[in-house]
Amino acid sequence: MSLRSLIQARIQTQCPQFKEVAGTASIEGVMAGRLSFPGCYVLTPADRCSANETVNRVVHNQRSMITILIAARNVSGERGAAAADDVDELAGSVLTKLLGFTPAIDYSPLEKVSGGIFKFFNGYCLYALVMQTNTLICG
Repeated sequence: MSLRSLIQARIQTQCPQFKEVAGTASIEGVMAGRLSFPGCYVLTPADRCSANETVNRVVHNQRSMITILIAARNVSGERGAAAADDVDELAGSVLTKLLGFTPAIDYSPLEKVSGGIFKFFNGYCLYALVMQTNTLICG
């Protein structure tokens, strides 16, 4: 399974408050046809590798950054505070289930890099939680 699929499966089994948990390649894909129920979407990871430090082979420490997008809608407040509170609570739930989770034997436990609300419109609040893990790749 891909790293994205492993994290998506963890969220599906550990966070029942989401009616939809899916993978996505873009933020636009998350917001297209958005309904009122909470959703959680795992973006395909971005990778960065360290320089090779060996002579006879290639070995890289690969850091994978995974972005989890959490979407919720609450129109009860005129400035979005209710939606922000909802999405913040959902993000906290996801964080507790992912922090320290080892997606596969060759990956390090997940660590939080950053998180926060980055988009709000029409009662929808979108929160981005960025996690990272490392693995060695050899050639």
